[in-house]
Amino acid sequence: MIFLKEEIKNNVLENEPHLALFVEDNDALLFYRKIAELAKEKRIEGITDLRDESNRKGIRVVIELRKDVNAEVTLNNLYKFTPLQTTFGINMLALVDNQPKVLQLREMLKYYVEHQVEVLTRKTIFELEKIYLFSNFL
Repeated sequence: MIFLKEEIKNNVLENEPHLALFVEDNDALLFYRKIAELAKEKRIEGITDLRDESNRKGIRVVIELRKDVNAEVTLNNLYKFTPLQTTFGINMLALVDNQPKVLQLREMLKYYVEHQVEVLTRKTIFELEKIYLFSNFL
C-alpha cells in the first residue's frame, strides 16, 4: 500500500486529532477492516471514529483520535499491526566477473545498467550486421 507519508507526518506534527491516510491500492477495504478490527480489539488505543472518504480521485481513510492520545504512537501502531508498512529481506547475491558477490543496492543497480547497455549494444550490432548482409545480397 502506498500513502503520502509527508501528509501523515504533517498531521501528527500539527497535533490534529485525526490521521488522514491516502491509499492507492485495491486492498483498501481490507486495510479499513483491519484498522476497525484492531480498534475493536483495543490493540490500537484512542481511535474514536474511522471514516472511509474515498472517491474517484483516490482512497482516503480518516482516523479520528481522542484528544489525550499521542498521534505518533497511534501511527507507529498502525505501521506495526497493519500492512501500511512492510519490510522484507532480499538476497542480493550476483555473479560479478564470474565470482559470486553480495552487493549493496547501488552496486546491484550499477551492474544491472551495465548489463543492459551491453545487451542493447550486442543486439544493435547483430541487427546492423544482418541488415548489412541483406543489403549486400541484393
